[in-house]
Amino acid sequence: MGDFELKPAGGGGLTPWPGNSPHQPAQAGGDEILLVNHHVAGTAHVAHPETLTADLTLGMQVRLLRENNAYDAFAVKVMTPTGRDLGYLPKGENVVIARLLDAGLNVYAKVTNWTMKGTWPYIRIDLFLRL
Repeated sequence: MGDFELKPAGGGGLTPWPGNSPHQPAQAGGDEILLVNHHVAGTAHVAHPETLTADLTLGMQVRLLRENNAYDAFAVKVMTPTGRDLGYLPKGENVVIARLLDAGLNVYAKVTNWTMKGTWPYIRIDLFLRL
């Protein structure tokens, strides 16, 4: 049986873990902890979403930016290193990451996978905490 991650209530139960096994150390160097693998929400709503994946490379470190957002008190924007908006961490699944960022901790993300679903990109990222 493969490795699984738990989804929050109403999230559909267990789904296959898309990244490294959660009980194995991350493959990145240094003192860091792999926190979670998430999809990037809202990719269909950025400028020119059909070209978004052209800017991505596997393992690319992306920026996480806390945002004052009327729709989500814990909004965390995901951006390319050059500042292009990719989307957000999913609402309701972003609280812990937002609080870690608010505390000034070094939380960062790397692109693990992407695919096109029609005209919008589906992007997944691993989130890390550097110790």
